[in-house]
Amino acid sequence: MLDGRYRFESFVTGPSNRLAVSAATAVAESPGKVYQPLFLYGESGLGKTHLLGAIGFQVLQLDRRFTVQYRSGNDFVEQLRLALTRGDLHAWRREWEGIRVLLLDDIQFLEGHAEAQAELLRLIDQAQANAGQVVLASDRPPAELDGFDQRLLSRMSGGLIVDIAAPEFETRLGILWLWRTVRVLDVDDAALDELARPDVESVRELLGMLNKLAVQRSLQPGTPAAGAARVVAAQAREELANAPDEFENFLNEVTAVVTSSVEQWRARLASTVARWAGEGYVTESLERFLEGAEPPDIDAVESQFAAAVNQLRDLEQEAARLDPRLAGVSVFRDPARLDEARSIVMRALAAYDPPPGPAEHLTIDRFASGARNQLAIRAAGEVIALPGSRYNPLFIHGPQSSGKTHLAHAVANSLRERDGGAWTVAVVDAGALGDELIEALRTGSLERWRMRYRAVDALVIDNIHRIGGSDRLQDEFFQLFNTFAEAGRQVVLTADAPPSRLAAMASRLQTRFESGLVVEIGRVSEEEAVARHTPVSLGDEAASPTIDAWFEDAVDGESRRRPFIDSSGIDSFFLDPEKVITEWPGLDGRVVEDPR
Repeated sequence: MLDGRYRFESFVTGPSNRLAVSAATAVAESPGKVYQPLFLYGESGLGKTHLLGAIGFQVLQLDRRFTVQYRSGNDFVEQLRLALTRGDLHAWRREWEGIRVLLLDDIQFLEGHAEAQAELLRLIDQAQANAGQVVLASDRPPAELDGFDQRLLSRMSGGLIVDIAAPEFETRLGILWLWRTVRVLDVDDAALDELARPDVESVRELLGMLNKLAVQRSLQPGTPAAGAARVVAAQAREELANAPDEFENFLNEVTAVVTSSVEQWRARLASTVARWAGEGYVTESLERFLEGAEPPDIDAVESQFAAAVNQLRDLEQEAARLDPRLAGVSVFRDPARLDEARSIVMRALAAYDPPPGPAEHLTIDRFASGARNQLAIRAAGEVIALPGSRYNPLFIHGPQSSGKTHLAHAVANSLRERDGGAWTVAVVDAGALGDELIEALRTGSLERWRMRYRAVDALVIDNIHRIGGSDRLQDEFFQLFNTFAEAGRQVVLTADAPPSRLAAMASRLQTRFESGLVVEIGRVSEEEAVARHTPVSLGDEAASPTIDAWFEDAVDGESRRRPFIDSSGIDSFFLDPEKVITEWPGLDGRVVEDPR
């Protein structure tokens, strides 16, 4: 999140977000001295998370000694609940109190959680007293957050409240120009002008339209770009974006900066190093502070190291349960390798209790093509060729018996064969996913359930509309989806309707689904199904494309041209908030970046 994918330089600024960008920049340059707290609000997909990430990255660029953390409201509530269950609330508080710049996203999910609200109120008060910085983001302003403690609402309203509105025409056009440049798309200005005309509710919808234009032009390369763009724009939703609400400005300058005493700090830190080294843990991250001339925030450093050690202990215990040979592995003794340790446990869990895979009989060669599924076939081929790079997620919708489930399983089977069968692919119906979650909550194995799915290389969810009736399942899938998006792993979804018509689906999920490629698939007639398997060797029909040709061209051809993806040294550009940038080589051999 704070690794540079989100930067101020890659954020397209316009009238709809200029004040938010200005306030975020001021906070990043002087954390704890202006706008305490800074509160950003706006609909999903407008740039809140991008600005939070940009603040964190800029703070770390200016001073690496700052402790910066990005968290979502869901994470905050879940981690607090876990701490209360384990009886280690004191350790949890010490970990959060050590954060100098706290970036808390989607705080609307604290609604109804009195304990979490009380802890956030305490953290804001502590930040104000100790020159810390808190930046909050929500889909609503404080005045519209129901079920919140009035004292917390008062604190959140005591800094600066800034809204981010839907991008206007000029901003939308600027975003499209930037994406065209980075992706090296053969799309003229007239086509981009057509795509920018519809009033979209989020930047993700804009990205979805550009993706659809790209794949349609790959099907019909001779079609003028402007004409194809008009068709795509006409299919987009034409709902007017809500007018931005008036915002209130509350400025509270923090004038007293509390400085920490540095007396005997080296002796204290050396004692901490000796204690953890005596227990067998690698302490290089602590020893680096001893080499500096200035004292760090000792309490924060010690708290973070202890929290990492506790996580390593839990992971090692789980790893030993799954495979006794993993007990005592060195990675579980190095807090700097926490992500690696977590990956080992997830892989062990996937091997011990693998998630369901694709049906082996639903393969590409058994899929019947027709006039109403060519776009879906082409998109599936692109996903198989470059999973996680082209269209992520791939959202296939259509009526029953249209073949969407077959195509999704076929994609999964093809992905599972990559790299000599080394890929793990999970395929599960959304209804079954909900049943698994209920069982995990009942048995107290929620974290194990999460790791089981996060360990796979690609995820296919059939009938995703079935999670619409469960807020908890939507919350869990939201976190799972973000994990896959940040890691550049492929997600394929099927439903009986496009995202915009899934009334029971949360808007934050709808916009994420629309940010990839949404394709409709229709039923194939019996005549077309028969023709699919009829060899044609003579005449004009011999040149007609079949599903085999589509996939041979998209998969085999791509794999020959692109033996691997090299993303080293590539800087990011503007990207949709809460998403990531994936680098992939274009047809001309240059590495370009693709936002998802």
